[in-house]
Amino acid sequence: IVWVGSDSGLERFDPRLETFTHFTLNPSDTGNYGSNQVWAICEDKNGVLWVGGGNGLYKFDRSTGQLLALRHDSTESGSISHHSVYAIYEDKEGSLWFGTGAGVDRLDFHTGKFRHYVPGYRVQSMVEDDAGRLWLGTSEALLEFNRTEGTVLAYRLDPQIPWGGITEICQDVATGSLWLGTNFGLFSFDRKSKASRCSSLEPI
Repeated sequence: IVWVGSDSGLERFDPRLETFTHFTLNPSDTGNYGSNQVWAICEDKNGVLWVGGGNGLYKFDRSTGQLLALRHDSTESGSISHHSVYAIYEDKEGSLWFGTGAGVDRLDFHTGKFRHYVPGYRVQSMVEDDAGRLWLGTSEALLEFNRTEGTVLAYRLDPQIPWGGITEICQDVATGSLWLGTNFGLFSFDRKSKASRCSSLEPI
């Protein structure tokens, strides 16, 4: 089974039957363009499907086909930090991280609450490196987040290029460098020298 996010909701593709099954995030609000957009999908180690988009975070119940909305609530500090969820990532320890329009959140499975980190950044992508650090692609810079020490370092890419934010990020298993997809092109980032290089000027 392949799960696909679209502007109108969540799609379940069965390769054997070559059929799609559509799930609408907000059935009562299909006229609002942003309310049903899906930007991120992640299946955790327990088989739970998490879906993020322009109108919050959703937990998908496979048995019923229902989507449970987990939305930002300004009166509740333990709710997710923003209504826009751009990225979802499960680290090596099984913790779930959510990149939002107001930083990155970690879900506490015991309490069901969210803990908030790096406020002020729109986190659009993330990856964990072989040292256990989280690298966050944002609309402003590449962030190196050391969870053990609680420190954050920000790196700007080539200042001469209007790179437009990091929308995709992954680690090269051969070299350890990071590959960064942006609205302007593809960059590589050396974690040791902290140097970046533009490899392509085509949008990623």
